[in-house]
Amino acid sequence: MKKTSVGEYLHDTRLAKDLKVEQVSMDLNIPMQYITVMELNQFQFLVEEKLKPYLQAYGDYLGLDSDFLLEGYQNPDFQIEIEGEHEELDQVTDEESPNPKTVEPFTKWSRSDRFEYLENPKRRLPLVLMSLLTVLIIGLIGFAIYAQVSDEIRQEAQPSSSLDRETSQLANQETTPSSSDSDNKLTAKVRGSSMSVKLTDKTDQVTIEITQDSDQENLISVTNSDMSKKGFILNSTTKNATATLISGVDKSVITLASIDNVSVKINGENLDLSGLTKDSTSYITLTVK
Repeated sequence: MKKTSVGEYLHDTRLAKDLKVEQVSMDLNIPMQYITVMELNQFQFLVEEKLKPYLQAYGDYLGLDSDFLLEGYQNPDFQIEIEGEHEELDQVTDEESPNPKTVEPFTKWSRSDRFEYLENPKRRLPLVLMSLLTVLIIGLIGFAIYAQVSDEIRQEAQPSSSLDRETSQLANQETTPSSSDSDNKLTAKVRGSSMSVKLTDKTDQVTIEITQDSDQENLISVTNSDMSKKGFILNSTTKNATATLISGVDKSVITLASIDNVSVKINGENLDLSGLTKDSTSYITLTVK
């Protein structure tokens, strides 16, 4: 028996049916970020009036028991038990299997018998094919070794200035300041859909401003702040949200269901979101020093 959460159950069922998030979003007219949030089991970020109809529609779409999902999604400890599928294989009895033909080994043959056996073209064919296959495999292995050695030689012969430039570019991609100001107080590291941000020389109050320049619905949240635990929704009427960290807090997680046309400011300084992966929920971990 396998135990899984409601979100994982939805995610695994969608993958089993070979469905993409974009296709589900178009078929059900549900924004992709809401589908992602449900599959991440983060139902607390969805407003109640949209959560139940979206979960009901998604469950029916996947052929699941939607009433059962609606009963358990509010409980973080709720687990669904799934039975594994087993296939029974037919066994063939010894009476049904044909009797194998035995061939006497070469060691029991005379030298003349061996030559007579090998002179038959049909009997030589398997040996020829095996020899050709062996030569092909050896050739492929040799080519792979040659290509690897050649690549290492080119790298060793590369000018040091070029290597320095590549190292500098990689370092810039991994650690990107939030702006061009030399006195910048924000530093950020990006990996996929996650970003780690450090704020130094803090003031008594840390303020986070999130602005969206589009009409789409976008779910956001800021932990350890005065923002509601359920988060906040940016849309065509409300395009700005401000959250203030609780006094004494040194860490917060900013969740953005979408980063399209979204800008984030921390204590008035812009945060560069261009390195984050699009079309997925983004997580910004802020550490205050």
